[in-house]
Amino acid sequence: MERDVERDNVVTAAWIGAVALVIAGILAAAIQVLPGILPQSGTPEGGTPSSTTAVQGQGETFHPPTPTPTDSFGGDADPTFSPEPSVLDESPSKISTEVSVRYLTDIEPIGGSYGNYADEEVVQMDEKVYSRSIVFTPSYFNTQTKSLDFKVPSGLTTFQADVMLSEGTAPAYTATVEIAHSDGSIIESVTIRYGEVHEVKLSLASASYITITMSVLEEDSDAMNNRPDIVIGDGRFTKSPIQRVSR
Repeated sequence: MERDVERDNVVTAAWIGAVALVIAGILAAAIQVLPGILPQSGTPEGGTPSSTTAVQGQGETFHPPTPTPTDSFGGDADPTFSPEPSVLDESPSKISTEVSVRYLTDIEPIGGSYGNYADEEVVQMDEKVYSRSIVFTPSYFNTQTKSLDFKVPSGLTTFQADVMLSEGTAPAYTATVEIAHSDGSIIESVTIRYGEVHEVKLSLASASYITITMSVLEEDSDAMNNRPDIVIGDGRFTKSPIQRVSR
C-alpha cells in the first residue's frame, strides 16, 4: 500500500512539472510576439510616427517634407521673383499731379454760379463740336451784357477758346467778347458776326483771374422772339506757347 501511494506522488509531480514547462514556453513565446503587436511609445495608433517621434532602431527624428510654394496657376512659384511696385503703392508725393490743361467748365466761375442767361452747353459750328462751351443768351428785357470771372490755375499761362455766334442765331446780330486781366486791363476784344469763328489765344502773364464779358452790339429786327447765343467754345487754360492761327 505504501508503494502505491509513493508511485502516485511521483506521477503527480511529473505531471505538474510537464504542465509548468508548457506554460513557461507559452509565456516566453508571448513575450517575443507582444512588442510587434503593441504600439510603440509616442507613435499614433495608425502606426505613422509624429514629427517629433524617433524612428525605432535608427536614432533619427522624422520631419514631414516642406510643401513647395505654388503660384496662382498651380505651378511651382519662383522663390526669387519680386513683383514690380505698383504706382498705386507709391506715396502721393511720388505721383505726378501736374496739369497741362483746365477747361472753364471744369473750374466754373468765381462764386460758383453762371447766374441768369448763361450755362454750359455742347455747340456745333461748321461741323466741329465744342463739347465744353459756355453760352450766353441775353434777355431782351433785362440784360445785354454778361461778365464771368475765372481763376487762373497755378502753372497755366495761356488762355484759348473759339468765340462765335451759334448757328441758330439770326444773321443780323453782332456781338463782342472782351477778356480782361485781373488788373483790369483789356487783353482781347473780338467783334463776332453770324458765321464767323474767332480763335483766341492769349498770354496771361501774372494774372490771378480773368474776366470774360459778352455783349450784344446789334439786334435782329425780331429780337423779342429770336435771341442770340454768344459762345465761348471750349475755353481753357493751358501751358502752350502763343501761336496765332488765321482762319
